[in-house]
Amino acid sequence: MVLSELIPDDLMINILSRLPVQSLVFFRFLNKSWHSLITDDPAFKALNLHLHSSDRNSNYVIIIPNVFFIERRLSRVIFCYTNFATAYAVCPIPFRTATNHYRVLCSCNGVLCMANSPIDTNFMCRIHDPPINDNLICISVYLWNPTVRKFKILPPYTPWGNRKLMSNTFGVGPGHRDHDFLVINIIYFYDEYARTYNGQRRPLAMVYSLNTKSWSSVAESVVVPCFAYDYPTAFVNGAIHWKAFSFALNEPVIMYFNTAERVFGEIWLPDKSFDPHMHEVHSRVAVFNGLLAFIVISRLHPAYRRVCDIWVMNEYGVVQSWTQRFAIPIPEAIWFDRPLGITKNNQLLVGLDRKYFDGELIFT
Repeated sequence: MVLSELIPDDLMINILSRLPVQSLVFFRFLNKSWHSLITDDPAFKALNLHLHSSDRNSNYVIIIPNVFFIERRLSRVIFCYTNFATAYAVCPIPFRTATNHYRVLCSCNGVLCMANSPIDTNFMCRIHDPPINDNLICISVYLWNPTVRKFKILPPYTPWGNRKLMSNTFGVGPGHRDHDFLVINIIYFYDEYARTYNGQRRPLAMVYSLNTKSWSSVAESVVVPCFAYDYPTAFVNGAIHWKAFSFALNEPVIMYFNTAERVFGEIWLPDKSFDPHMHEVHSRVAVFNGLLAFIVISRLHPAYRRVCDIWVMNEYGVVQSWTQRFAIPIPEAIWFDRPLGITKNNQLLVGLDRKYFDGELIFT
């Protein structure tokens, strides 16, 4: 009799759920029942994620080139530990896109949502500007979990109409109601007469479920209130968050999509996060200690030193609870210009200036 048959099922589930994902990758090949539990049971995955969501002893940063010119498609992985030690590894990308371009749209809980678009589409869209070409809508989308070495190519969804007048944005996050994992695709249609993405044809929101393996539209009564124009997203308080531009307020806000209730909403930015005299402003939504955060890198005058401000919303949804937690001076000798996020062990992740470096990332 093997050991797994001597241990009660509930105790075995409790033991396995406490193992890190790297160990589960190995254990799923030791026993058929374990393989089924680890690979296919959504409740087990949710339990394992819950037990490890607060683990800040280590995280990893994965660096993926935008395009590969050789057959081997290798990404670089940097493991970051709380004592500031680092380790490096390579991770092959298990799928190939039709264009050989690879762009990470967003991520959540170690799952990357990627597209084969050769350009950063959302940075090239503005609320009142028409799309510049038909590359601004991503059709081929991939989900990849580098830790368990699994990927999925999502079935394409193409709305009717002129693709040259469309733009879309994505977000990913867990659907806690039924232990699902969701991908949301928001498609905007440019109205050439009204010069807006919120014209006669309203934005369309589609949700892909890993449980059902299909796309579905949100309720017709649900309105997309903003033009989301930046990646990556931040998953906080059961909702996906984007930096966005409000159609009604006509100003920048944070837009969210609640994955359980499947509704959109807006959150105002901190009152003092932007100054009309700011130069070279780069901002990003993020997560800090489980709270919604907003990062701004700017300089108040061309001759002044750049500063990285980190704002944290202490009480979710309460605008008055925004607090400037950090104001970090940036030495001119450091060539980074855009925030990318905050790791679970509170390391700030930034991108190096593209004028001097080719797509590298650093963390502090």
